[in-house]
Amino acid sequence: MSTGFPQPQALVFDMDGLLLDTERLARDGFIAACQTVGVTPDLDCYLRTIGTASPNTRRILVEGHGDGFPVDAVAEAWNERFRQREAKGEPLPVKPGAASILGAAARLGLPCALVTSSSDPGAGERLRRVGLLHHFALRITGDKVTNPKPHPEPFQRAAAGLGIEPEGCWAFEDSTNGVRSAAAAGMNVFQIPDLVPPEEALLRRLGIRVLPDLHAAQRELEATFAPHR
Repeated sequence: MSTGFPQPQALVFDMDGLLLDTERLARDGFIAACQTVGVTPDLDCYLRTIGTASPNTRRILVEGHGDGFPVDAVAEAWNERFRQREAKGEPLPVKPGAASILGAAARLGLPCALVTSSSDPGAGERLRRVGLLHHFALRITGDKVTNPKPHPEPFQRAAAGLGIEPEGCWAFEDSTNGVRSAAAAGMNVFQIPDLVPPEEALLRRLGIRVLPDLHAAQRELEATFAPHR
């Protein structure tokens, strides 16, 4: 079994929608926040924000909903829902296979980096709470880059921080913004879709492979290191 990609020297992971099943929480929080301030959410517009950082999210929401969209009030109501959830200590849902593929990477001696549009210290704290933080040698968060996804900077910085050329990295993403970013940085990219369906023409053009879940990703990884028979 062959992935078509060269054997990786490092792995790079997105967080929300890939390792943590938090995109639905975020979407539902956005809908509730809009209802709180009395506006109708445009979910097609919202989906375009997935995988990018706060400044781009705000711009996309205003462009999609119109200049009168109360983005500050929505953002505050949205953030308050997350603060309340954190204060209650509600568990974060982890995607099936997340711990397993990270464990496989450790057994294979592959360093792992996190590239997320979420900011620190929140991103690190969420991973710590679910027992995954120790797997990552490096975290590139949304507050540490000038140009967020879909710009290649986040993944370029991850490769540089790991000391490995981008073509030596496998990147795992769920969103279109994420796969654009990783592919533009020169990484070998797998998309594991969550809320955002794959764009087939884009995937073919960028050479991105689609997998159903992280268990399949682990099988691809381990097959690449399996002895030839």
